[in-house]
Amino acid sequence: MNTQDQLRMNRRAFLRASAASLVVGTLAVTTVGRGTAAAQSGNATIDILNYALTLEHLEARAYSEVLAAGLVSGQARDYFQSFGAHEAAHVDALTETIRSLGGTPVMAQQNYNWP
Repeated sequence: MNTQDQLRMNRRAFLRASAASLVVGTLAVTTVGRGTAAAQSGNATIDILNYALTLEHLEARAYSEVLAAGLVSGQARDYFQSFGAHEAAHVDALTETIRSLGGTPVMAQQNYNWP
């Protein structure tokens, strides 16, 4: 198995764990938050999806800005391009899901203040 295959497997395992955490977190928030918190927020599911979308916007922008600045080269650049494409796909999927549920997707910020 080459390094790229190992990276894909590690990323897949991470994404599976992240997805499982999101599902568990969503269930916990929607179950616990059915009372006052859910009433105050409007639609808890859309709120959670918009939070995830905010993070995906941030991640997609980070990869894009690193690539645009030429901070990585060679195989690392290939990885950043691949990961950036995945993050952009996540943005598209979450945006579509939020709209299909009748919500308004959050937009990416114009500028991020990186540490």
